[in-house]
Amino acid sequence: MKVIHINKSDIRGGAARFAFALHQGLLKQNVSSQILVDKKYSSFKEVIALENDNYRGLWFKLFNGLAKFFLTRKFRGSWMFFKICRSLSIPVKQLFDVLGIDYFNYPGLKAKLPQLVNPANTIIQVYVAHGNYLDLRYIRTLSKSNIVVFRMPDAWLLSGHCAHSFECEKWKTGCGSCPDLTIPPKVSRDATAFNWKRKAELYKESRLHIVTPSHWLMNKVKQSMLLRGAVSLNVIPNGVDTEIFTPGSQAASRKLLGIDTEVTVLLFSANGIKRNRWKDFGQIKEILHRLSAFKFERQIEFIGLGDSGETELIGGSKVRYIKYQEDTDVLVHYYRSADIYIHPTKADSFPNSVLEALACGTLVIANAVGGIPEQIKPLAAECYGGKKSDWEEFDAENATGILVLPGDSTSFTKAIKFLITNQHIQIQMGKNARSDASVRFSQHRVTNEYLKLYRELSINQQKN
Repeated sequence: MKVIHINKSDIRGGAARFAFALHQGLLKQNVSSQILVDKKYSSFKEVIALENDNYRGLWFKLFNGLAKFFLTRKFRGSWMFFKICRSLSIPVKQLFDVLGIDYFNYPGLKAKLPQLVNPANTIIQVYVAHGNYLDLRYIRTLSKSNIVVFRMPDAWLLSGHCAHSFECEKWKTGCGSCPDLTIPPKVSRDATAFNWKRKAELYKESRLHIVTPSHWLMNKVKQSMLLRGAVSLNVIPNGVDTEIFTPGSQAASRKLLGIDTEVTVLLFSANGIKRNRWKDFGQIKEILHRLSAFKFERQIEFIGLGDSGETELIGGSKVRYIKYQEDTDVLVHYYRSADIYIHPTKADSFPNSVLEALACGTLVIANAVGGIPEQIKPLAAECYGGKKSDWEEFDAENATGILVLPGDSTSFTKAIKFLITNQHIQIQMGKNARSDASVRFSQHRVTNEYLKLYRELSINQQKN
């Protein structure tokens, strides 16, 4: 058996990290595995760059060459000439971008994949499908004679443009009159109805095996036009390497990272925290202001992992921004150094950072959006004075974190205060978090679940 993963990048981003971890897990079990990516950041030989531009025609090469020429020159108007030539290198894409239409003419996959695939024993698994690198039309063609698995990190496949629709439900019926074209991946004009219809037509002619990390996202799939092309539906949660992400000495990790041992650390990890459309930095600021009303024994320090900026004070709390950490050996020390991992977010499918924190024995307080309620066993709201909701609740002997309703900064603040002032419960819940993550979300277990699926699909393919 051979598995070929197709993704936007190899090690940067949540979907990339998951794909790479699964790739490594498969290699450990002697399964042949390769990754095809738009952007390669690692030096691993199993990772192959798609190099879409290398397979374009003479027109592209002429104007792209001119664009590179003007980019290296510094005379008045050189930047303008660069932009003009770059636009002219792929004029149809520029037109589609202006019109808000999805552009699929990316030849790299069609050029490189056939020499790697044997339909009798190869699984082709696609992750992030948006990002200006993938030809959905070619995926449709592949699926007719190959096993194609879509492992969905978000809901872009279901909509006319957005990766998450928030409160909008037009994706169920055809999009159009989009309420927010700026939701990533943003578009300049409302062609969402056209994009939706074109995807629906592609799916109708496809044979796709759909995998989602959460039942929440799978429920959306079942209400969408993607169902037209779905041969099988499977829910397999994300996994985390519980041999790397493990509990450890908080003091030692803080010493290594230069973090004061006499402060209470609240950690949050995301790509571009302050400007990330999916996360809620406004809620973070409100929480920190609310916490300033209480007098704790130790000062609160908030660490935003995945952003840059000067250290500042918000509501009396010290706020530090740390750049994105690619090295998991360093990343794990940030989770260990934290007293509480907080995850205020507006939209999320099944965030890896929550699993990584849990595996390190760091309990999590998060907004109950997307698949997050499937990651955390929440402490009963009555314990900390929060608002009770309809999710299952647990006592301190079994809870791994706390869930609050999106935007409920009051309950979020109460949860933090409760844990800071009840350290014995914080410690117990941290132990629970590690234990639960080791059972439910270990990378070994997740790899085995994917292997089981691959074998079933291969057997069915041979029968047909």
